[in-house]
Amino acid sequence: MMLNLEDLEQLVAFHRLGRLSKVAEEYHISQPSITRTMKRVEESFGVPLFLRTANQIELNETGKKAVEYAADLLKSAKNVIMQVQAFHQRLCTITVESCAPAPLW
Repeated sequence: MMLNLEDLEQLVAFHRLGRLSKVAEEYHISQPSITRTMKRVEESFGVPLFLRTANQIELNETGKKAVEYAADLLKSAKNVIMQVQAFHQRLCTITVESCAPAPLW
């Protein structure tokens, strides 16, 4: 199964906020949706990422490392978007150079 960036964003948000309900609130989705996302993320990695008790989950050491890698990946993804936008901007920009003795008007 392939991870998507939105799932990874929610994993990072869970680490930052500490509770599924707070992540659900921030992303304006239901708590069961966040719970399913965390389960899907864990299944995608193929290793346990959480310590579960009756009414709560928290990241285990592997989960914390996954968050670290996910944060790096998300930062790289944002960088890719900025680089593509900058490249496109350069394609759409005309540069005029001059060696006239006076400024160009």
